[in-house]
Amino acid sequence: MFGPFDIALIAGLVLMAGFGWSLGAIHALGSALALVAAVAAAAVTPLPVPAALAAFAVVILAGALAARRARTRKPSSSSRLVGAAVAIVPAAAIAVALAGALNVRLDDNSVVRTAWSYPGIQLIGERMMARGDLALAIAFPEPIADEPEDEAGDQTAPARPVDWARVAPFDRGISRILTGSVVAADRAPLSFEVTGTLSSVNVEIGDRFSTDDVLAELEPTALRIALDERRAALIEAEARATEARLMLERQQELSASRVISEAALESAVAVSESAQSRLAMAEAGVRQAEDRLDDAVLRAPYEGIVAARLVEPAQTLQAGAPAFEIQNANAGFQIEITVPDALIAQIVPGSDHGAVILDGTATAVTARVHEIGSRANATTGFPVTLDILNADHGVRAGMTAEVHLDLRSDPRTAGASDVLGIPYTAILPGDGDRHVAFVFQSDTQTLEKRRVTVAGREGTTALISEGLEDGDILATRGLPFLHDGQRVALRGVGIVRYDD
Repeated sequence: MFGPFDIALIAGLVLMAGFGWSLGAIHALGSALALVAAVAAAAVTPLPVPAALAAFAVVILAGALAARRARTRKPSSSSRLVGAAVAIVPAAAIAVALAGALNVRLDDNSVVRTAWSYPGIQLIGERMMARGDLALAIAFPEPIADEPEDEAGDQTAPARPVDWARVAPFDRGISRILTGSVVAADRAPLSFEVTGTLSSVNVEIGDRFSTDDVLAELEPTALRIALDERRAALIEAEARATEARLMLERQQELSASRVISEAALESAVAVSESAQSRLAMAEAGVRQAEDRLDDAVLRAPYEGIVAARLVEPAQTLQAGAPAFEIQNANAGFQIEITVPDALIAQIVPGSDHGAVILDGTATAVTARVHEIGSRANATTGFPVTLDILNADHGVRAGMTAEVHLDLRSDPRTAGASDVLGIPYTAILPGDGDRHVAFVFQSDTQTLEKRRVTVAGREGTTALISEGLEDGDILATRGLPFLHDGQRVALRGVGIVRYDD
């Protein structure tokens, strides 16, 4: 039917024809060539097609009019006629581009598709869209014609098949998959407590060992010499202590007979006590030298596995330098992951989650949240450690694991008791949180355009708080080409059509 779009088209044609009549053939032809350049530029840049055409119309026509006024000679009648004919081309091209763009931008594009001039525009647009360069900016669906209805109210045109989905309550089963690494639950570095040169290394990476097994040894010669020196010093200290003790006993006897003075007795007591102190120090030195000699042998503190070997024979090691990294064979394994800031509040300490060990066999295990880091990393998020509850013998430290986190309710929707979940493709963007959905009416086999409120999004699911009810059926594809009251058929329901 004849409508606003037709009026705008006719007004544009008349206006452009008037410009062409005033400017003449040369300037009108220049304007048409500039239009081609503007459309080509819009096809390869993010600039919207209507904006490019509007800029063309303002700049080119204004420049042409200014050039026309600068001329002293008026164009001939034939030049005016040719200019008017050529100037109509930009107006027609602008109408085609605007029709395609409005079909994409408008929620209800029936204003364009029901226009009297749209069938011709749609035919030109399909030819233009054959290359597909402007597929994201403009679209030319089929025209909408007035469809006669019979007495029962059914339209004579066949119903359009649509993909569909049924509205259901959102169960808040939010899940995220994060990748982490398997580590031993009990692991530690081992090092010698004394400085020395390695004489032997008895294990390799991956070797298992038992408690008190010798993992490596230092060259003991220097430590044995030190022990012998301490033992010699101990013998000397024992002799001096014995001599001082006997001297003290004689001085005490002479003091009882009043042969010596009290000062001599006190001196003998001091010498004896000093000798005893040196003896105690010598004994401690011997024990220390024996401990250092024992420390030249690195023994396993528990049954475990060698995770890393950091030393080689004949290597000189400083006291405290790591020689091995070991892990407890009986303490189990853990998975370390990094959780983004937006999800950390939704993880429940002590909760169980599924995980898959990516070892080629896709071993499924259960992991329990062991600890949640209190401080985030610089850019990645919070560290979270999970205990593997049912690790088998194939699980090893260093393997990659995928943890399927089952998160508790999003705080944004936790207070809503009637949040519904629908595919995100079943809504069209609107203003703010207001969107548009097409609800299937089973009694009339038509679509009802309905405003809905989106409370949030979980993956490919949109959370709807207002506008829909549990059990509603929605169209899920091709929404820009649907309109209120359109007759449709649910794809896959009833008699199957093979020509849609």
